[in-house]
Amino acid sequence: MMISILTATYNRKKLLPNLYKSIKENYKTFTDFEWIIIDDGSTDETEKIVEKWEKESKFKIEYHYQENKGKMAAINFGMQYVKGKVVIEMDSDDTFLPNAFKTICEDYKNIGNRNVYGM
Repeated sequence: MMISILTATYNRKKLLPNLYKSIKENYKTFTDFEWIIIDDGSTDETEKIVEKWEKESKFKIEYHYQENKGKMAAINFGMQYVKGKVVIEMDSDDTFLPNAFKTICEDYKNIGNRNVYGM
């Protein structure tokens, strides 16, 4: 696994589809990734929409729920599920540009075998 996308979410059922769409677009040019969603206590049926995506998606989506503890607690909780060499923390109301994953991995490979915090 090259990339792990980690998204903490709280009552973002209406915004998450835009992020999902941008991830699907990236799948066209890069497939070695997973999307880990940490639901930080949502009450808007976020889980139902993610379950639908898990069934229809060609890429791995992993959903985990925790009682509301805040974004950073959700991110920290989600780190135990990460399998990728590159971790991208992506907010639930943001989107990726097309070819973002491919570009990130090419840049990462050019850096060499070093620990990197951000690019």
